[in-house]
Amino acid sequence: MKPLIAVLVGLLVFIYVAEGVLINPWVFWNALPLVLAGILFWLGHSQHNAPVRRGAIGFLVAAMAVSIPAHLAWMLDLDGTRTGSSTSGLLLAVVPVYGIGLGGIAFLGTWWIAQRIEARRRDRDGHSQ
Repeated sequence: MKPLIAVLVGLLVFIYVAEGVLINPWVFWNALPLVLAGILFWLGHSQHNAPVRRGAIGFLVAAMAVSIPAHLAWMLDLDGTRTGSSTSGLLLAVVPVYGIGLGGIAFLGTWWIAQRIEARRRDRDGHSQ
């Protein structure tokens, strides 16, 4: 659990720095996928539910696959991402929505696969006794 907390905090710091504003309420909105991944992992950990923990990792990876490139493009102003339009800031408003959507799909897929693996493991261990 401690390594995941370190990863979540590191990603949160990256998002805060990438947005480039000292006092920024948007960081809470942009951190929402990280918070949801942490809550999912905590639920799986507290209930000793390995498929939920694995699903939370899938959620985190998928959500950050959307968020990290978008924040890097914003931070580095790649191809005018930050300065090219008067509506450029909307990127930071929609990235968490896409991250949560893709993360939710990844959570369900990873959770389902982990459930199947656990069921086969239980069947195999139950038949070998």
